[in-house]
Amino acid sequence: MIRKVLFTAITLFGLAVGAQAQDNVATDAPVKKKEVAKIHYGIKVGLDMTSIDGKGFSAATNVGFDAGVFFEYRLSKHWGLEGDLLYTRFQNRASNFKGYYNTTADLSTANNARVNLNYLSVPLLAQYKFTKVLSIVAGPQYSFLFYDDEELIHYKGAFKKSNIGVLGGLQVTLNNWRFYGRYVYGLNNLNAAGVNENYKWNTSDIQVGIGVTFK
Repeated sequence: MIRKVLFTAITLFGLAVGAQAQDNVATDAPVKKKEVAKIHYGIKVGLDMTSIDGKGFSAATNVGFDAGVFFEYRLSKHWGLEGDLLYTRFQNRASNFKGYYNTTADLSTANNARVNLNYLSVPLLAQYKFTKVLSIVAGPQYSFLFYDDEELIHYKGAFKKSNIGVLGGLQVTLNNWRFYGRYVYGLNNLNAAGVNENYKWNTSDIQVGIGVTFK
């Protein structure tokens, strides 16, 4: 499943770059002044339904949020590139954590500890517009964990700082407003607990949100 998502993201990037290259090829037709690709930017905010796939964590989905800015570069009528800079609050809860990991944290604290992860996320996406209203996006996302609030292990963060994921989603654009739904899967094993590192921790994030374009 993950390989298919990654392959789709890479394919969309390749097609977007190919579309731009094709537009730049000279022809024998009379040269006509070409319209400059448009740049758009704005702000966005959304709700995140987050979970951690791994032993010792609740299977329930928790609600977080994201907020930030986006930049869009139109390559052609159908193709574009988008980059975001987002603050993402990722929430989950441990479940029988000490049953899998022999940590020094207090049993009552670690077993059902609340996990709050605060990321700076940068998705770099290819965008394909089916119509003026409906488009799809796909591509990689890099996330940096700048602050984690959890008590799974004493004196040490249990999560690795960097996470690379793959993202895919749909977007509806109405004038200056955009409404989006996305799914992000983290490819990295985030387990930095130092005990039972054979257990992998991967993040899943379903996002729904709204953005407004200023230009």
